[in-house]
Amino acid sequence: MKTYAELRADVLEMAMKDQEFRARLLADPKAAVQEATGLALPDSVTILVHEETSSVGHLVLPPSGSLADEDLEQIAAGDYQTDYAGAKVYHHHPGGHGSFG
Repeated sequence: MKTYAELRADVLEMAMKDQEFRARLLADPKAAVQEATGLALPDSVTILVHEETSSVGHLVLPPSGSLADEDLEQIAAGDYQTDYAGAKVYHHHPGGHGSFG
């Protein structure tokens, strides 16, 4: 099974190479992600897609709540797990320290 980072990279690569897929991703993100990844996402999951420009960037915050020191250490190292679409998803970001995908 692919990691979250690998799935995300696959979707981004498709969007960069295929303008029709990119348009579908912007118009109906959830359907496009399901198409690209083969995942069946439950109705409770919402996916938002934003295009960055030279003057607009986006920062995605993790869910609010308290984190244990061990969780913070894993996030700082670039390795952590989250619940995504009802399943544990392993994230690995080489370099850590803000290199969130």
